[in-house]
Amino acid sequence: MNNQAKDVVSDVTEQESRLQKMEELVEMQEELLGKQGERLDQLNKSIKDQSKLCQVQDQMLSKMQASQLEEKSHLAAFGLQLQQLHGRLLALENVSSEMDSDKANGTVVTSPAVHNEKPKVKLTTIKNVGLSFALVMEHVTYSKMEEYCAQLVDSGRMIVLDSKSKMEALKTYLAYISEKRGNFYIGLRKRKRDGRHVWSNGETIDHAFWCNTRATHKNTCGAIKPRGQGKSCIGAVKCTKGRIICEKPL
Repeated sequence: MNNQAKDVVSDVTEQESRLQKMEELVEMQEELLGKQGERLDQLNKSIKDQSKLCQVQDQMLSKMQASQLEEKSHLAAFGLQLQQLHGRLLALENVSSEMDSDKANGTVVTSPAVHNEKPKVKLTTIKNVGLSFALVMEHVTYSKMEEYCAQLVDSGRMIVLDSKSKMEALKTYLAYISEKRGNFYIGLRKRKRDGRHVWSNGETIDHAFWCNTRATHKNTCGAIKPRGQGKSCIGAVKCTKGRIICEKPL
């Protein structure tokens, strides 16, 4: 009986010891889980901090890109101003040269329809596009325009803008001559047999040159219409009287 009691007591003691160890193990696991939770919190915080840093970097990058675009815009505007200034200087040089020549020779440019002697005229030449022309500010009757140009310039004719490069060059020039506003008749006329507008050399007009690309262009004659800032375009007008642009074909 005493041995049985001893065995029971021994078993109880062992179970208590095991239970105590299990409790210690549970405590250790809880402590470990607590530490892992702290590490997870730190990791989440680090991720949030990195996310905020990325947002700040994105904002800085966006501002830098916006600043670069603004700077490019300023540079482009400055470049355009330089081009306009250069054009104005060239125009002033041409005008000054004409005035100096007139003063030196004591002559005035007059209509060749009135005088047999050819007037002196200074041509503006843009070699890279094949243009050499002069603006005639005197109002000439349409029927006399071709004759006027022929007498004004050797082999002269009303200007023919049969290429995009010529059109763009003349538009740029007219944009710089702010004091010379108004339409100018050019060597463009409606052909009777098919109603199409053609240049005096027989070439058809580039459709993109028209001020209104959807219009039917009922009027017979063609004129270039300066709009300022290099936005000149061609319109169909009545054949009456006005300014013209003469050219010497190159």
